[in-house]
Amino acid sequence: MRRRDYIEVLSKFRDAYTGKKIQAVKMCRVDIDPSRCSLCGVCFAKCPQRAFDVSRSGESIKLTLNPLKCVGYGYCE
Repeated sequence: MRRRDYIEVLSKFRDAYTGKKIQAVKMCRVDIDPSRCSLCGVCFAKCPQRAFDVSRSGESIKLTLNPLKCVGYGYCE
């Protein structure tokens, strides 16, 4: 998680705690099935929030989702 994302979410909760009118904080669950994922990159390209991160360690490539950025558009499905 990036520090900027963490601060953004905390500020939304602070507003709710102090009684200010806020937008709802959406958190959606997206599961990546490694046995079915072909790493084609469609979900990465379609996500308007850029919630997917691609990392490489040696020969393996891993696709992960940052749940704080995901707002549940569903384009990745």
